[in-house]
Amino acid sequence: MGTQFWWFYDVLAVTMAIGIGYAVISKGFNKVIFQLAAFLISIVVGIFGARLIAPKVYQEMFQEKITATVQGTLEELDIYQRVAESMAMSAPKEEQTPDAEALHKKLMAVRNQQEPAFEEWYLQAFGNVIEQRVNDVQKLHYMRTGQTTVAQMIQQNPRAFRDMLLCFEEDSEKDITVPIRQCIEPVYQKNYTQLVRLALFLVIELVMLIICCIIATMTNNLDQSMHVRKGDHVLAIPVALVEIAVLLFVLCVTIRLIAQITDNQMLLFNEQTIQETFLFQHLYSVQELLFGDHTA
Repeated sequence: MGTQFWWFYDVLAVTMAIGIGYAVISKGFNKVIFQLAAFLISIVVGIFGARLIAPKVYQEMFQEKITATVQGTLEELDIYQRVAESMAMSAPKEEQTPDAEALHKKLMAVRNQQEPAFEEWYLQAFGNVIEQRVNDVQKLHYMRTGQTTVAQMIQQNPRAFRDMLLCFEEDSEKDITVPIRQCIEPVYQKNYTQLVRLALFLVIELVMLIICCIIATMTNNLDQSMHVRKGDHVLAIPVALVEIAVLLFVLCVTIRLIAQITDNQMLLFNEQTIQETFLFQHLYSVQELLFGDHTA
């Protein structure tokens, strides 16, 4: 998937580092001290602001819509027939798989406590079919296989899964919303909260940098009055390193957001290409500490 262009990221990172470093060091420490404060403030506010706001944004803008979409999708699905067909297609030719009626009888047996619990293959089969179906209607935006899947959530909460299937019974008056929010919606919550966090970070970062640039412009006369001494260029090196680190971090977050929104399918913006790089993959891994799977 375009991994032959791995060099693009290494060249981009080196070019940015050299360009930013030269620009900052050539100005001297006195004239970039305001820039240092701006970059440090923007990165801190961006990270903590995004982490604080993202869950609320997800709840207000996505949760109800996703729950309603998944509910409508499942209500239109002949779940037992679809699972039976899926199992028949994936099984070896000589292996006999249960039909829709047999799958339904197993649910009734568990409900009536004739069987102690669902077997793992049963939960896995239903989980895979449900995940495929809902993902066709409302994207899950997985970044990598290490994330929790709908099938895994169903296996972790078989009681909610049973309640969800019982909602499809003709005589059922159960509300399917509750089991959906226990079995399926948490997967969307994890992935979409991460997406919102990445996007909010970039927005906050941009706004903060614009504000800081305005302030820096207002203090331009003060900068001009400062004389650059020989030692100022040396003192500017740490400032340059900070600005390089911040901008590369922002670049990595931007790439991650694009890759996740596009389901890791674009020519350049995908994990496979990044993992082929020599330098950039190590830079890219830094943002995992703040925006990785464990924080989503």
